[in-house]
Amino acid sequence: MITEDDELIENSDAAFLSAITPKKLDQSELYPFSMMRQSVAWSLGITGKVEDGFFDAIITVWLCTKNEMEVLGAKRNKDKAIKQAFDWADEQGFTVLNFDPILQIWKKINDEIRASSNAVLAKQGTDEKNFGGQPAS
Repeated sequence: MITEDDELIENSDAAFLSAITPKKLDQSELYPFSMMRQSVAWSLGITGKVEDGFFDAIITVWLCTKNEMEVLGAKRNKDKAIKQAFDWADEQGFTVLNFDPILQIWKKINDEIRASSNAVLAKQGTDEKNFGGQPAS
């Protein structure tokens, strides 16, 4: 069954638009998982490995609750940022057994990134992937 979310990320352009659309966790609006937040997330230790999913999800979504200056602060003090992220998760009531709300947002963010990274030069999708970004004009 195709959901509305699946339709939003069926091609790279739609995935990008979906990625920059704010998401909500409970009643809190989240900032987009921007390039800055992605970069800081990697520097804080997310791996993209299945066994690190809980850690990755908490760091990723927590960064989306922070404004740009707070994100930069997380980059400067990694240990403090990781502790703050897990303190935030505790305050929200997330545990390994109560993980679904954060997992769903994290999965959507990852699906958007995956779909947008599959961009191709030709509309038919038959050319090589555009690993270098926007084509030269």
